[in-house]
Amino acid sequence: MTLLGLRLRAWLGWGQHPTYLRLQSDLATKAFILYALIFSLTPLALSALPYVTRYHSLPTRLPADGIRSVLYSETFIWLAGIFIFVLPIVTRRLLVRRSAASQIGRIYGRCFAVVLEPPDRMFARIGASREMAEWYSIPLEWDRLVAPSEDQLELDVLAATGWVERVRRFGSQAGELSCPAPTEDEVQSVPRSRPATPDEFREALEAQEELERELRTELERERRGEASKEERQQMRRYARRASVGAAQTPRMIAAGAWSFVLLGILLGTIWPVGYIVIVMLFPHSVRHSIRHSANNDIALAVIAIFTVVGICLIGYGVKLLRLSRRLRRLSPSPPDSVTGEIVCWMPYWDNFSSGSFQKRGETVIKLRAVDGNERIFRIPIRYLHRVRRRGAWVCVTYQPVAERVLDVAYAEEPVTASTGDEPERL
Repeated sequence: MTLLGLRLRAWLGWGQHPTYLRLQSDLATKAFILYALIFSLTPLALSALPYVTRYHSLPTRLPADGIRSVLYSETFIWLAGIFIFVLPIVTRRLLVRRSAASQIGRIYGRCFAVVLEPPDRMFARIGASREMAEWYSIPLEWDRLVAPSEDQLELDVLAATGWVERVRRFGSQAGELSCPAPTEDEVQSVPRSRPATPDEFREALEAQEELERELRTELERERRGEASKEERQQMRRYARRASVGAAQTPRMIAAGAWSFVLLGILLGTIWPVGYIVIVMLFPHSVRHSIRHSANNDIALAVIAIFTVVGICLIGYGVKLLRLSRRLRRLSPSPPDSVTGEIVCWMPYWDNFSSGSFQKRGETVIKLRAVDGNERIFRIPIRYLHRVRRRGAWVCVTYQPVAERVLDVAYAEEPVTASTGDEPERL
């Protein structure tokens, strides 16, 4: 199954507990009602606005053009509403109904593939063999146990929705993680069908205060690992110097370069040439319009601006093409790896980041290797949860030429010769 299919299944409710599915379905129903009321009346109001502005009264009937435009816009609005709201509502309610007659089963197998989906989940293909393996949606924090290996895994799965309650790993890195089934009180607030009693109000207030304390503690813990002002300046200079080569593959750089070149040709060549062709084919009409509209200077200024912008885009695209060719020529070199302790980190985002701005982009880290040397790397968003902690030991695999990070794995702190202590597992 492709990544798009996995994301679509997760969007429709697969891999979640029935309690969450029921709550999300109720919220989506309320949102769809509000969406239908607002966006269904908006086209009617916009079509009647010119008549009201002119005659200061509501029209008794709309003209044919107004009715046609309203029908087109209403059709698009309802199709979008069905896809965004109705389809997830129906699938989640069906999953909830199926889960009522389903029980949690236990499966065994190996993990053959993992796809990280920050910031909260990952997809793992687990089964007795590669042909019989199926995909499961599990929390992202379980990637320490769920990874492609020869070790056997034990999963407790709700077959109706694909929700994984517990995972246990056997072998050299044995461990167990669980996600208890949520209750209605944990996902819903005090019912609003009746006024809350003083005890319920006090319990809800205490729960809210406890949640705020936990959030402040978590934010403070993360903030302690962030870089100082001087360290941020140093890492930001490295990120700007490394630029696109450390963030994207040569193929993606070449695709972006050709996009810049084609856009530059469109703006800097086709627009001025098209204007010149129109002037040559219809000289009398063009001169008549220019003489009467007095827009000759404006037209020339617009053409000049588009030409300059097009030339700049073509030049930047050629620069990226040369960079992609150089990286492709040097890419056959084998990847290198370095193991060390994270000294500090900072969130970073630019036009070449692998993640979006809403997902807080990439992470730039300073790593102190075992030999004492410090290195700086741009970490993709899929490894964000592994590097945003000061003092964590990780193994970074990267391309030596552009220093593009290929993989980030957990590592163990080496044993010191003075104490001989066992390595601490993160």
